[in-house]
Amino acid sequence: MSEVAKRYCRALTETLRTGNGAAGSMDKYRDELKSVVDVITSDPRLKAALYSPVASKRDKAAILGEISQKLKVSPHLSSFLSLLARKERVGQLPAVLAVYDQVALEAEGGQVGEVVSAEPLDAKEIERLAQAFTKKLGHRVVLRVSVDPDLMAGIRVRVAGVTYDGTLKAQFGRMRERFMNASRSTTH
Repeated sequence: MSEVAKRYCRALTETLRTGNGAAGSMDKYRDELKSVVDVITSDPRLKAALYSPVASKRDKAAILGEISQKLKVSPHLSSFLSLLARKERVGQLPAVLAVYDQVALEAEGGQVGEVVSAEPLDAKEIERLAQAFTKKLGHRVVLRVSVDPDLMAGIRVRVAGVTYDGTLKAQFGRMRERFMNASRSTTH
């Protein structure tokens, strides 16, 4: 994850959360940002013009202004896009979008956790897990999910630097360790 993108994203989310007249949810702003990134990345000529070191800051700001106007993005996001143009950081837009959810969640006092399961989980299972960890930790938790068949069965959750391992592989490892410890204590 790009530290530059994270810094710009933190500045954006802080402005959106505390700025005068910042109405709507953080999800609304994420959707606006995604729309802008989609427009830029779907048009090779537009992308080339905005990412090119040859184009002037003023031209990039004007192009982003037109995109903002056509998409009717919020004034705060439009100002952010203008800032990126002035700082020659328009190329960071996809990376800012990639970290937006995590940074916005952290700005609201929540955090991202990771779930690794042996088999795919359905949306209801993921939501139940997220709600359980939200209740346990006292703040909102959003879970990223991946699958690792090597776990054999069960899930492993990592939130706030703590790993909760309920996988069959981990259970076998704990049983093996107990067996080894028992064997050592009986041979001495």
